[in-house]
Amino acid sequence: MRAYHLRSSIRPIACALVATLIVACGGGGGGSSNDAPQGSPTPRPTPVTPVTPPGPASSTAQIILRDGDVLLGDLRVANIEDGALGTDGSAAVVVTIADSGNRSAVLLRRPDGSYAPIFDPRTDASGLDATSIARVRLATDGTIVFETGAGLDTDRLYRVADGRLEALAGAAPGPVFPDFRILGNVRLAPNGTVAFVGGGGECEVVVGDAEPRITCTNALYVAGDDGVRRLDDSDLDLSRQRATTIRAEIDPAGGIWFSLPRRGTAPMLLRWADGEATRILDGTTTLDGIGTLNSAEAVAISASGQVLIEGGLQEFTGDRRPQVLGVLDNARFAQIALEGTTLDGANIATLRGLGLDGRGRALFEARLGDVDAPTTQQNSLWFGDASRLERIVREGSPFPGEDITVLTVLGSRVNAAGDVAFLTELGSLVDGVAKLEEVRATVRRADGRLVTVASTRHTGQFGALSAMQIVGYDDAGTLLLIGTRGRSSDRVLLLGRSDG
Repeated sequence: MRAYHLRSSIRPIACALVATLIVACGGGGGGSSNDAPQGSPTPRPTPVTPVTPPGPASSTAQIILRDGDVLLGDLRVANIEDGALGTDGSAAVVVTIADSGNRSAVLLRRPDGSYAPIFDPRTDASGLDATSIARVRLATDGTIVFETGAGLDTDRLYRVADGRLEALAGAAPGPVFPDFRILGNVRLAPNGTVAFVGGGGECEVVVGDAEPRITCTNALYVAGDDGVRRLDDSDLDLSRQRATTIRAEIDPAGGIWFSLPRRGTAPMLLRWADGEATRILDGTTTLDGIGTLNSAEAVAISASGQVLIEGGLQEFTGDRRPQVLGVLDNARFAQIALEGTTLDGANIATLRGLGLDGRGRALFEARLGDVDAPTTQQNSLWFGDASRLERIVREGSPFPGEDITVLTVLGSRVNAAGDVAFLTELGSLVDGVAKLEEVRATVRRADGRLVTVASTRHTGQFGALSAMQIVGYDDAGTLLLIGTRGRSSDRVLLLGRSDG
């Protein structure tokens, strides 16, 4: 095994910066904001009963790949598993190959619609487990990263750059057993640098009624052109943790932010750049008007350096520690929302930060209603800053400009321009009974204009489309979606623009 180690000096930031900075931290130590929102205000029926007007007459998206298509001469697609969108209109796609023992390939779809093989198990001799390829990512420079494995002692992380396949974790030259046994959070920078979390050493598996709980000694890794580097420092206490409790986020200016669980005086938030890790805050930091944080998470970083922070307060309100959401801009922190306060005429039960645009405006979800009655809460999607918030959609309310009701908010993203992409289930709600009539992918442009990228109502374009998932979104407002069609669960890859 070739080991790559980096001795990073963790140095405190100036006290004045930290004190201002911390007014806004939060989020459960790294893992919570990656989870899907819990519960929904209404039942979610599976069949879609299509309706015609009101609503847009057509979608902007087109089908660019279907199950059954033949690529590269002899590769027949049995299923579309995952995708990622590049900045130049290219896309990385994971497809299961028909009649190939459930093995998958990773392909690059060029902007002109042609395909190139990135990894094809029929011709590869690396021994990579091609039956579990997942979570593909595509960088601006063309680097592609994907994962394989099913957990403890099977997880692997791979990078393909300049046509060369390289193992970053689980196999040499990356960290291997016993230093690495399970993969946590992974992020890919535009220049191809990869930040990831790996658990290893003495791992403990506790089997209960739910999924097994696996805790290990975690490590923070950064993989660049010079190999895989581990951030080693005595100030870091990463023992007895789930690998998913640590969050990594890419700083467009070239840094990487790691959000860590609160442990004594150990760092809770680090920024790694140029071979050095800088402590941003820890569990002893006191914030003006808020007090000490129990958790902190850097959710997103803009190109101009603003950081969306989600934090849990140390002090209890009743039997709960409220979460706070805000934006850190240099030494100034601006609070956007706080659990337990009022938004849109209702109590904020839970908050979840999602992303930032280039001006430091945040996209976030707020579940509204009684904190002790999750099934009655309504999820809502918001965009803005400390001075002004705009409601994008709210469950139980009409879709903007239409009579149809928003039943469920399914997923969303924001780009640097401030264009918000979101998925909704739409229909009617009578006496608490939901009738699902449409699933719609929409982009709300920065000027407020709504563009329907794909809708299950438009059967003439897509056939009997019943579900969609966002897998890519770029700064031009282009969406990459995986759609499911009909009872056979046939899948299609959809690409749709919103800038027309």
